[in-house]
Amino acid sequence: MPPSSMELIDRELLNVIQAGFPLTGRPYREIGEQLGIDEAEVLDRIAALKKANVVRQISAIFDTRRLGYSSSLVAMRLREDEIEEAARIVNRHPGVSHNYGRDGYFNLWFTLAVPPGEDLDAVMERMAKETGALATRALPTIRFFKIGVNFDMVRGEGNAPESAVLPPPLVPDAASNDG
Repeated sequence: MPPSSMELIDRELLNVIQAGFPLTGRPYREIGEQLGIDEAEVLDRIAALKKANVVRQISAIFDTRRLGYSSSLVAMRLREDEIEEAARIVNRHPGVSHNYGRDGYFNLWFTLAVPPGEDLDAVMERMAKETGALATRALPTIRFFKIGVNFDMVRGEGNAPESAVLPPPLVPDAASNDG
C-alpha cells in the first residue's frame, strides 16, 4: 500500500507510532485522543496496516550490547526461489527484528542478536543449514552509529539531513597510497 493511497488518518497514525508512542497504561486510547478517534478505531487501523504489511511490529528497541548480547549484521546467499522461505526461517529467531532482500551475491541481510552464553557463530551456522544458504558472512560492527529515522507519512519525507559528514574510514583507501 503506497503512502499516497492511504487515508490521511492512517498516515498520521503511522507518524505517531513511529516517533512518539506513548508509554502509558492505555497507549492506543492516548493515540486516539491525539488523532480525534477512539481506541478501538486505532487498534482496527493498526491491524489493517499490519495485514497490508505496512506495519510489521510495534515494539521497544533495546541496546543489546548493554544487555550483554552479541550481535552482527548477517549476509546470506540463497537461490532466488528460496529467499522468501529463508526469510521466514530467519524471522523465527527472537534475535532477528527484520530482514531484507538485496540485489547482488548476498541477497538476504538481517541483524542477529544472541543473549549472553549463546554462541553467535553457532547460531549463524544453524540458520545457514536451516535456510539452505549457499554462503553466509558475519559483518560485525566496527564503529557504532545510532541513526534515528522517522518518515513523515503525511508530507512524504524522511528526517535525514540533506548531507551528512562521515568520519574518515578506518582503513585508508588503497587508491590513495603512493606505493
